[in-house]
Amino acid sequence: MNHPIARAAEPEFASTGFYTFHNDNDKDNTLFSGLFRDAGGNVSMAKAEVTSSSENWQLYYQQGRYFIRNYDYHGEYQLGLTAESLRIPRLYKRSGALGQQWSLNRKGDGKYTFTNGLLGNDSALALRKGSLIPTMQTSLSDASWDLVSNPNAGAPSQQDAAMMTDVEDFEIEEVPSSSTAVVSFPLPSRTPASTISGSLTSATTTTPTQTTNNTESSAPSLPSTSSSLVPGAIPGIVVGVVLLGALIGLLGYFLGGARRKPKAGADEKNPYTAETAAMQSSNGHTTYYTHYGQIQQQSQIGYRPLTNQAANPRNGQPQEDAPRYEAESIQVQQQHPEKHLPSYTTYK
Repeated sequence: MNHPIARAAEPEFASTGFYTFHNDNDKDNTLFSGLFRDAGGNVSMAKAEVTSSSENWQLYYQQGRYFIRNYDYHGEYQLGLTAESLRIPRLYKRSGALGQQWSLNRKGDGKYTFTNGLLGNDSALALRKGSLIPTMQTSLSDASWDLVSNPNAGAPSQQDAAMMTDVEDFEIEEVPSSSTAVVSFPLPSRTPASTISGSLTSATTTTPTQTTNNTESSAPSLPSTSSSLVPGAIPGIVVGVVLLGALIGLLGYFLGGARRKPKAGADEKNPYTAETAAMQSSNGHTTYYTHYGQIQQQSQIGYRPLTNQAANPRNGQPQEDAPRYEAESIQVQQQHPEKHLPSYTTYK
């Protein structure tokens, strides 16, 4: 949204005289509107004090804004913009439309900028170097103007009495204003009715107002507080404490069980898995284990049984002698009611 242009509290320029407009980028020229209306309302820059009377402009003050009227076009036309032509100003049939309202802002160096009511402060009348056509630009680098009074042009009232009258349909910007939405949730009191209710105290509204009106907004109100406990809150707290204690007990039980469980070491691996599929004995014999509880063919040549001093690979304790075999080839079936041990075949 464009920011509305400022309104002058008092007129800085006399509506009873004429002025010439000069831009810093073209100080030898001045703004004019052709010879005796032959330009059809278009404006441009021309040589100062040489061309025609149309280089003289009236700044008519009304309600904090200026209407810019031309010497040749009298009070019938005014400089302005339209919604269809927002970039290049020209002379239009007189009206109080925003596009024909101008604000003149004095700069620190004594120069002025022209802003239009239709565009607001987002742009200003400017003249680029080398150009003769003034346009609305967002940059202020080319928007500095000198306004020089020209008493030789006489008084506007001598040209047309309408140049000294106000416009009847003066347009004012509509600026939306909004109020703050406040939502309050009162806390329950000590009365038996402990239902929390929420009420919407005000809703956001947007209403068009004039720029002369003040925008009001309501400040958010905080919900009131009470130091009393809600009835029924104490039993709820007790139940919560009990549940929390039970949860802590369960957590401690599971954590204690995890600590008591020993880690599996390298010496507790199952000797009957594939990792121990092949073992080399001290006498050069190699034992190959087969499936649990099956009848297998076993050959023995130069077999030396284990002794009582042989260590159990699992716990390091002495174990019993393995069965001795006299025949070279027998069938053996290892049966264990509680734990099946693998049958094996030994080769030299």
